Amino acid sequence: MYFVVSAPWPFKMLLFGASLLRAYAPPDGQGALDPLVFRVCFWSVAALLAAALLPSVCYSVRARRDTTALVSQTLLMLTGTALGMCWLYAHSDESRSQTCLAMLVLVTHVLYSVCRAVCSAPRLLNGGGGVCWLVGGACVVSAVVLGPRLPAQPVHPVHSVALLFAGEVLGVAVFVTSGVLRSCADGIECFCAQPGG
Repeated sequence: MYFVVSAPWPFKMLLFGASLLRAYAPPDGQGALDPLVFRVCFWSVAALLAAALLPSVCYSVRARRDTTALVSQTLLMLTGTALGMCWLYAHSDESRSQTCLAMLVLVTHVLYSVCRAVCSAPRLLNGGGGVCWLVGGACVVSAVVLGPRLPAQPVHPVHSVALLFAGEVLGVAVFVTSGVLRSCADGIECFCAQPGG
């Protein structure tokens, strides 16, 4: 349940306020959609999270079950974010223009949720305090990098509401998927542990 919790509302309102200001500002040429910026930002966040989580996967931690749940749910969130960005970019010109805002919302949701989980339980990961500061800093940096790339056109109200809750909806989907995968793994383990199985 690490990703079901909402990011702070003032932060979300700041993102959408910046998007609104950007939409009605005079065009300056900075809001051009460059797929390379999205890829570099996404893979940088994925590499940062992998580097932060990998030592806790390889070495002993106090709460192995919780650590494994955080790592698997983080990987599922990153996969869902990547698939969502691919779908948005390929769907239509209108949705392509909102790709930057959607990526900003989802990436900051993932980073905020990991930071919140690690800060609330510092022994969840090895080097929990450092990971908390590193991931929190990456959340701010991703907002600064993607902020100037926000679309230079108004966001439809329905799209705004969908983007406002995109992180939570993806978090619920990840939680359900994680539960199904855990149940399947437990069932296979029970089947294989039976004599003659």
